[in-house]
Amino acid sequence: MNIETVHELAKILKENQLSELTYQSGNDRVKLKRALNQPVGSTSPAAPEPAASDEQNTINATTIGTFYSSKSPDDPPFVSIGDHIEIGDTIGIIEAMKVMNEIKADKAGTVTQILATYGQGVEFDEPLIQLA
Repeated sequence: MNIETVHELAKILKENQLSELTYQSGNDRVKLKRALNQPVGSTSPAAPEPAASDEQNTINATTIGTFYSSKSPDDPPFVSIGDHIEIGDTIGIIEAMKVMNEIKADKAGTVTQILATYGQGVEFDEPLIQLA
């Protein structure tokens, strides 16, 4: 199974607001689950989606998986609030299907907010970092 297939499945999962999707083709099988951004039992409303203008200033997940803001919990994060980043700088890692994928900045700017936390499940195209 190639990464494009996984991306397409993640898109279907998100667009149809599914909580889980299983796909099988021959011997290949993948099961995708949407990350819960709100703790179980919480009664507070979910965080609002970023406004359209904010989305232009975010660096988004390139795949579905588990986000890591540093190489290990004991290492410093790749980026912190206030850091200026350039195109191509590593901003995190997403583990997808046992593969560690470095997430590179696709735009330059100053980090104003870090939207994903270490070990958090993220969806394809989910905002990870907000830039100014």
